[in-house]
Amino acid sequence: MRALYPFRNDCPVVLEVGHKENICCNSTQNVQQKTLSNFPHHFLRLEIRRGMTPLYSYYIDLDHPADADDAKAAFDRLKEDLPLSNP
Repeated sequence: MRALYPFRNDCPVVLEVGHKENICCNSTQNVQQKTLSNFPHHFLRLEIRRGMTPLYSYYIDLDHPADADDAKAAFDRLKEDLPLSNP
């Protein structure tokens, strides 16, 4: 992410990146979908906050572990949705 934008340590806005891999859902609600399709087992999430106030959230389910291309696509979407200015 640092290669995609010049982040500053003194900025009051925080970008939090989260991902999870190999999610195992034990719910019986989606049994047919999980059995008959490529049900996602991974996700990528970006959240921008000022203090504790959320300003933006991006979430995508993935059928593969999150990689650099997924992070770039997420950040590109963030830049499309929000007016970002370089420091």
